[in-house]
Amino acid sequence: MNGVLPEWLATWFGVDGSGGHGVAWRLVEFWNWPAWATILFVAAAAALVFAAYWFDAGAARTRTRILMASFRIAAILLLLAMIARWVLAIDRTDLPTLVLLVDVSRSMDWPDGAGGGDAASSAEAWRARLARLKLEKPTRLNIAKSLLLDPDEGLYEQLAGRYRVRTYFVADAAEAATEPVAELRDAAPRGEHTRLGDAVRTALEEQQGRAVAAVVVLSDGITTDGRTLGEAAIDARRRKAPLFAVALGSQRPPRDVELAELSAPDVVFAGDTVYFDGRLVVRGFRGRTAHVALRLADSQDALAQTTVAVAEDDEEQPVHLAWQPTEPGQYRCVVEARPLDGELNVANNSRQTTVTAIKQTVRVLLVDGRPRYEYRFLKHFLEREPSVEVRTVLADADRDATRTDATMLAALPVRQDELFAYDVVVLGDVDPAFLGATFMGALRDFVEKRAGGVLFIAGTHHMPGSFVQTPLEPLLPVAAQASPRGAAPFADEFVLEPTGAGAAFTQMRLAGSPSDNDRVWSELPGQYWYYGAARLKPGALALAEHPRQRAPQGEPLPLVATLHATWPGKTLFHGFDGSYRWQTAADGRYYARFWLQTARYLAHTKLLGQDRRAELTTDRKQYRRGASVQFQLRFLAERDAPDDEQPVSVVVEGGPTRRTVELKRSEDGSARFVGTATDLPEGSYAARLVSPKIEGVAPA
Repeated sequence: MNGVLPEWLATWFGVDGSGGHGVAWRLVEFWNWPAWATILFVAAAAALVFAAYWFDAGAARTRTRILMASFRIAAILLLLAMIARWVLAIDRTDLPTLVLLVDVSRSMDWPDGAGGGDAASSAEAWRARLARLKLEKPTRLNIAKSLLLDPDEGLYEQLAGRYRVRTYFVADAAEAATEPVAELRDAAPRGEHTRLGDAVRTALEEQQGRAVAAVVVLSDGITTDGRTLGEAAIDARRRKAPLFAVALGSQRPPRDVELAELSAPDVVFAGDTVYFDGRLVVRGFRGRTAHVALRLADSQDALAQTTVAVAEDDEEQPVHLAWQPTEPGQYRCVVEARPLDGELNVANNSRQTTVTAIKQTVRVLLVDGRPRYEYRFLKHFLEREPSVEVRTVLADADRDATRTDATMLAALPVRQDELFAYDVVVLGDVDPAFLGATFMGALRDFVEKRAGGVLFIAGTHHMPGSFVQTPLEPLLPVAAQASPRGAAPFADEFVLEPTGAGAAFTQMRLAGSPSDNDRVWSELPGQYWYYGAARLKPGALALAEHPRQRAPQGEPLPLVATLHATWPGKTLFHGFDGSYRWQTAADGRYYARFWLQTARYLAHTKLLGQDRRAELTTDRKQYRRGASVQFQLRFLAERDAPDDEQPVSVVVEGGPTRRTVELKRSEDGSARFVGTATDLPEGSYAARLVSPKIEGVAPA
């Protein structure tokens, strides 16, 4: 006979059971008879005693005789025990082994609340529970810590009193703890994989044949690599070790507001409207309203704010905010969502980006054939705009016009150094014969070599039909017709409709959100004339279309189009000439914004630097762990793009990580090359083009 001696009884006997040991008891005897003989002897003796007292004819009552017989039998048993020399032996023994595995992978950093009850009170209860251990966030790992180390419950201490506990931390591999309590208290999520099944096998093998009472796994159950827990259970069964999994985390959708993405331009002109576009993901707050604000990092004052109605859980909601930095400088901007009641993780509610505002003057050359309304209104606006320096050339101007008009030039700047001093050239309804071959050749070099921007504004006489088979025809985003039949007569009033792609272009954004932008465009005064282009050229992008008319091939008729990837410079086409009518809307605010943003769009080299020949971008600036990073390399001129045989590669560097990403030409055949980087460890990275080698500043 044997068993485990209770702790209080071991203490009473003066036996120390600490240090991974237990106290066991056992009966030791020196009896040589076989068990069957002993049982037979005891039974015969008992029968003889009972018979003797039962048939005794004395006057004793039956109860008395039974009691006397029992005493006699007890005496016989005591005699046998003395003969057998039975002894109670107390021994210090090893405790049964218990293997404890604690998941410390990255997924254990996710915050979870307690299920059931009111969410806000439940979250508060968890915070109070974790506060006793000086833990802040109720992450899955911190919940595991509270279960094991809570001073009120002392679960780990209780297990250590009954078992020989072997503790392991599990992420990429199983790591044995030498100081379990201290290491568990300081444990932090780490590793790129969760190998729970492999960890169970490793822990069992390290017991070296010692019997294992149980294997306990505290984890959220997310196995990303190696053997599964189901496969590990088979190994545990072979070792006759029960496997217990303690699931951490909630089955309900986590209550969280996450600003998953934020994009904004890195460099802008002072006075520009900067658009901050993001994606908000809300979980567990269906039917609620999220408040999102833009502020500077060193201030709590909101620069702009908006609300987002949450219709469904885990649904991405677009966020659009706009702000205008009036002074040059570097601004650290924060977009943040206000925490909602019951939200446990507020660390992902905000994102930060840096916007640099520079003060630069955009030099514009405005050329037209006659002083039509479009020319006059645009000229007066550019003259009043302090960030623009404008010079004009009018084909049918009086000889004395240069004396009365300070902005008017007596002749076209045909020399390259004169023309290259401008950032933007606006060509209106002017006869190409007036421009001459020399100026048109220089203007083409202005786009190809200087990376300048050119805007073509259609008219009823020459633009763009008269420019077919001229040096400027390749710069036009639309295919023009050589006869004036492309110019439609005055038509019924219509309103330009921005395309889906056009609404994302800065110069077409007249309001912060897409819905407000669509509303503003729909309420602008209409147009009464348009040029019917035959089609868009390859590589061109329509930014706005006619709401009803179609091109000859049946596509929507483009009225605003751009060639933004074919040449180093950008070219833009307006198939209407009535933007001046927008002056009557909102005191001309939308007219001014449209034209100022158009000038800044065409003068993009002011922001990029004139020695830039390509741009390297990513689809986002920040990514979730495990997400793929999409790279896009765009050559500003098609002639600078390598052929399909030449490798295009980008090096991604961050900390000890260095990886080469191969880029391939995009399916549309343009001067864009795309590639993907996957499984990057957590950290900050820089990317730069290493092949092919290009002149000027390497894209990064």
